[in-house]
Amino acid sequence: MRLIAVIVLLVAVTAAAKPKKPRKSTTNRPTVHAQAGRCRFEMPVRGAMTGEFGDGLSLAQLEVIGGAVDATVIPRLRCLKGRLIASLRLSGSERATQLEERRLGASLELRGRPTVGVWLSLRPYVRWLDRADWPDPYQPLVDAQGQRTGGLDVTNRRGGLRFGLGAEIEVRLPRRVDLRVDVDWMRRDDVQDADFDAVLRPDHLTPSDGDRFRGRLRARTRRGPWRVEGTAEVSGALSDFAFSRDAVTGATHAGVGGSAPNPLKRTVGGAGRLSASLWALKRTKVTAILAVGGVGDLHEGYDSTWFVGGEVGVVSRPWRGLGLRADYRVRLTRYTSDGYGETADHPPLDFGDRRERLTHIVRGELSYRVLRLLEPFVAARLEVSDTNFPDYVPFVHPVTAPFAVDFDWRRWEISLGLRFAL
Repeated sequence: MRLIAVIVLLVAVTAAAKPKKPRKSTTNRPTVHAQAGRCRFEMPVRGAMTGEFGDGLSLAQLEVIGGAVDATVIPRLRCLKGRLIASLRLSGSERATQLEERRLGASLELRGRPTVGVWLSLRPYVRWLDRADWPDPYQPLVDAQGQRTGGLDVTNRRGGLRFGLGAEIEVRLPRRVDLRVDVDWMRRDDVQDADFDAVLRPDHLTPSDGDRFRGRLRARTRRGPWRVEGTAEVSGALSDFAFSRDAVTGATHAGVGGSAPNPLKRTVGGAGRLSASLWALKRTKVTAILAVGGVGDLHEGYDSTWFVGGEVGVVSRPWRGLGLRADYRVRLTRYTSDGYGETADHPPLDFGDRRERLTHIVRGELSYRVLRLLEPFVAARLEVSDTNFPDYVPFVHPVTAPFAVDFDWRRWEISLGLRFAL
């Protein structure tokens, strides 16, 4: 009811904000807009209400049923004939299922055009993720003898605060070529689990706090119905709590006694991505993507990986408001020879000589847009992921813990909902 009241209020504001005689088409114009001197104010509002059903979600292999609501408001000010744009994006969502989740986000983008064909932008942002009482497969409930009772303790450690700063320069060249260079820094501050002990058990329930860095160069061109884009990316990560691991054994030497602990984990990475899109009959877009890359562990390479992936997708509006969307993704990730290996405490890999994971994802959606404002939809997602990393068996792997985790999964989700845009 509150959401309906907000929609009614925004529509009422339109009467005062909308010009009586627009100079050009208003098909894509937000409902709330107004002229203020040499600046123009707009406030797009988007959101969705969704019912969700699924199985095999998270490492706890949960069945979920429930609903979700999300909304985004973007107050935007365009000045100097569009040469200066300030946008404030406010977003929030809540998911009421067995995996309860709340998200809040805010970002401010300042975008300017100092000269023809050149755009500069700066974007500070902050996000809050609340995942309260998620079942934790790494905290099984045990009896007085240390044996599993069949249940899992819950944790809040999957959520936390993220904030950062991004900057971008875009240059539009002749022959429909665009170049973009962007850099981003993000700080991650997770909620610490009540049972995390940085002194006695620093490798158990370890927070993912730390800094992330990324630099990216993108080039895009358009030729008739074709769109081609290439991306090169470098990245880095600095951890606050996770220690580097020795090659093969995975030992960190952290904790009380023994030798000095390894340094905190540091990684660098790089990736390349090539995508091509073709517009067919003006209503259908077919896209193909190929991506390769890797991450290097700067200590002894235990967590060093490389990956190759691909995607094909189709987006179409074949008739009036009807919308169709489908895509397939595949990704193979392999560790180096310095990764997990067989030792006295480590069972051998299920197959092969290096740890790897192969993931397939298929998604589809059917929607129908009503009066540009409302769009009911039904969507489905299937994820199949297999790895040769041996499953955790209580007091076998690892030998000192009662963990029981299957690292292969089959996850499916079905969503029924209604999107709106004002």
